Amino acid sequence: MDKGRDHPAAAVLLAAVAGCADAIGFLSLDGLFLSFMTGNVTRAGIAAQAHYWNVAGLAIGIVFLFVGGVAAGTLVGLRMRRGRAGLLLLMAAVLIAASAWLAMRTDRIGVPTLVMAVGLLNTVFPGVGVTYLTGTLVRVGEAIGGDPMRRGGVGPEIALCVAFACGVLAGAMWWPVYGALLLWALAGVLALAALAHLLVPGLRSS
Repeated sequence: MDKGRDHPAAAVLLAAVAGCADAIGFLSLDGLFLSFMTGNVTRAGIAAQAHYWNVAGLAIGIVFLFVGGVAAGTLVGLRMRRGRAGLLLLMAAVLIAASAWLAMRTDRIGVPTLVMAVGLLNTVFPGVGVTYLTGTLVRVGEAIGGDPMRRGGVGPEIALCVAFACGVLAGAMWWPVYGALLLWALAGVLALAALAHLLVPGLRSS
């Protein structure tokens, strides 16, 4: 079963957080992404062809860090008794750490930490990449084209796309104003979501 459909509100919330974090990364990395790995690989290839090895290396490094975040999140989710709440708390802690390093202008630590956090976000709902909008839009297109596998509707997919876009807009607007404090706000949102998963009966078993 699609775990994002089990708790669509939570998945939409994570998509908004991911969009905000991705905007912060884009602004901090001069056009590289925290979640769009296809774009980073493309940038790496173009940069390598032009002999801009620092840009190519950074882009590929982000890809490896993202994969590392996904691997870490998967490991935590499988090992912890209440994996989803634990993952949310772990992501909140990682975002706080990233905000502290960015506030101290140590971008070489803060930005990689932020990449790991976005990777972690994609493991909260196994099988539902909250930053994987390309796949989400493919499913929407399949439904429009009449794919019988998509007869259940694409409302959750559209909601994820809209939430991610709203998160990007919020990040673009507020990062120049609040800086690293914005990551504290995102961490607070994730911590509250974790508390809800621990206390609300319908979510407690997740």
